[in-house]
Amino acid sequence: MLKKTKNEKESLILKCKNLCKNYQDGNKFITVLKNVSLSIKRGDMIAVLGRSGSGKSTLLHLLGGMDTQTNGNIFIKNKEICLLSEKKKQELETKR
Repeated sequence: MLKKTKNEKESLILKCKNLCKNYQDGNKFITVLKNVSLSIKRGDMIAVLGRSGSGKSTLLHLLGGMDTQTNGNIFIKNKEICLLSEKKKQELETKR
């Protein structure tokens, strides 16, 4: 197993692991995202592509802290956003 150096850890700005999002519509559960994992380092350029209704906006809302995931973890600068208070989330937003 490779160990990450301090510089590699510091350059990681966003990470999500096994991210899932489900919605309930009456008696039906709709899975929008299922086990999405990604890492974004400082300087990376990314694009989110997919057909209409594939979960692009949902993913961005989750990563931005505007919605809550059903399962999985989201870290911004090594801080798990679901554990942060609204005030701390706003502080992260202003620092980006």
